[in-house]
Amino acid sequence: MRSWPYPINLLEQIKDALTVLNTFAQSWKEGSVASYTHDELHRFGLKNKVSGESEPVRKNPKLKREREFYLPTGEKVFFENHVKLPQGIRMHFFVQPESHTVFVGYIGSHLAL
Repeated sequence: MRSWPYPINLLEQIKDALTVLNTFAQSWKEGSVASYTHDELHRFGLKNKVSGESEPVRKNPKLKREREFYLPTGEKVFFENHVKLPQGIRMHFFVQPESHTVFVGYIGSHLAL
C-alpha cells in the first residue's frame, strides 16, 4: 500500500489549478478571452506561480525531451509551461492556440535540471 507523501492541501491546490485551466480554456473557446498569457491564468484565480521553461532546459535536448508528452492526436510536443506547486511539484501543460485548448501532460515531482 502506498501513501500520499505530501500535505493534503497540495491535492486541493492541484485541483484548484486544474479548475482554473479548465475555466480559462472554456472562456477562451467562448471568445471572452483573446489569447493565452500567464497573467490571464492569474486573472482567472490561479494562486500559484506559472512560467515557461528556462533557456538552458529549452536548449538541452535531453531535458527538453523529459518535458515532451503526447496530445490526444498522438503528436508529441514540448509542454513548456508549468504551474509551480509546493513541495517541488510541477504541473506541465501545453497551450494550443488553434483550438483554444490547454492540455495537462504531467503532474509530479520537479523534472531533472
